[in-house]
Amino acid sequence: MPPDGKIDLLGSPGGSLAKGLLWQVRGMLVLQPSWRSGSSTKDSRRAAWREHALINTIAERDYDAMIVFTGPGQSPWPAAHVGLLAGIPIRVVRSTEQGGGVATHQVPLSLGDEPVSIQHLRLLAALGVPAGPRLPAIRIPDQARMVVQALLADLDEQLSVVAVPADHGPDRPEQLLDRVRGPMVLVPAMAGSGDDSAWRELRQHALSRGVPVLPALGVAELAALFALAGAVYAADRTSAALATAVGTRAVLV
Repeated sequence: MPPDGKIDLLGSPGGSLAKGLLWQVRGMLVLQPSWRSGSSTKDSRRAAWREHALINTIAERDYDAMIVFTGPGQSPWPAAHVGLLAGIPIRVVRSTEQGGGVATHQVPLSLGDEPVSIQHLRLLAALGVPAGPRLPAIRIPDQARMVVQALLADLDEQLSVVAVPADHGPDRPEQLLDRVRGPMVLVPAMAGSGDDSAWRELRQHALSRGVPVLPALGVAELAALFALAGAVYAADRTSAALATAVGTRAVLV
């Protein structure tokens, strides 16, 4: 990126919570586009109006390029098509599907179990953008570190963290905790209702074994917690990616 270059992120309301950790990012467009919605809307006119508003918002910023980073099971084509309609001259995707002229640059998907972050770096490398000596780094706010240090004041410093979404616990919680050796804490991986029966069972099982259960934390506090952990056992890819980003070994369970 040129010295005077700027980066904006297009993120969902949930994804925008990570903005405070990414000091290199200039701005965050917090939107809920149709391709990130869990279901189709019955009001097609309103849906169309929102998509046109999204296109206009992006067009007004006069971007030089759009790079669409996607995770497992996600398609880059809806976002790339918005970039086309917004007049962005360079539109880069990673996909095995053919999208005609929607993208100006297309890189095939990587096969195997490579972390998503590594695949994203390969996408940039295929465009001739080397990783370079300085990678974008997460900056954890001091306040978040203080919150986590207070929560862990009486616990082992080299504990492991088990991160499970509060609205989707594992089918057999005892087997999940049995995989972890040594001191550990359990934490909700994301804000949720906590009413999932499997999560309640996991929580009760953890407490019965003397495993501390932390309250739901924000993204910055989760990053601070993961940074202090010896390892993170994550039931979701987002937590695993966050742990990797702060330099902690992550294990998907």
